[in-house]
Amino acid sequence: MILFQLLALPIVIFLFVHSVAAIWRRSHPRGILFLRALIWLLAGIAILDPELTIRIARRLGIGRGADLVLYLLAICFFVAAFYFYGRIMRIESNISEIVRQLAIRDATQRLLEHPRESDAGDGKGGSDRGEQLGHNATGPDQGEPRG
Repeated sequence: MILFQLLALPIVIFLFVHSVAAIWRRSHPRGILFLRALIWLLAGIAILDPELTIRIARRLGIGRGADLVLYLLAICFFVAAFYFYGRIMRIESNISEIVRQLAIRDATQRLLEHPRESDAGDGKGGSDRGEQLGHNATGPDQGEPRG
C-alpha cells in the first residue's frame, strides 16, 4: 500500500460505516443515505485498486482514471447545484406566499378589531408630524430671538 492509501482508506471506511449506521438509525431519508454509502464504498474501492478506474476509463474512451473521476465529480456537482437552486427558489416562493398571507390576515384582523384607527380623516389621528413633535405650524423657534 502507498502512503495515500494508508491515509485515505481509514477516513473513507469511517465515512462508509457512519453512512450505514445512519441508514439503520433512519436519521435522514434512506435513499440519500444509500447513495452516500454507495459513494463512499466506490471511493474505497477506487483507492484500494486505482487500476480499476483506469480500466473503466479506457473502456469509455477516456485516457486516465483520474479524468474519469473528475468528469463524474463535475457532473455530480452540476446536478447538485441545479437541484439546490430549484429547491431554494421553491422555498423563497413559499416564504413569499406565507408572508403575503400573514400580512393580509394581520391587516384584516386590525381592521376588524380597531376600525376607527384606520380612518385618517377623523381629526384625532395626529396625522401632522409637527403636531406629534410639539411644533406649531410655523416652526419650533417662532417668537424666540435669534442671535
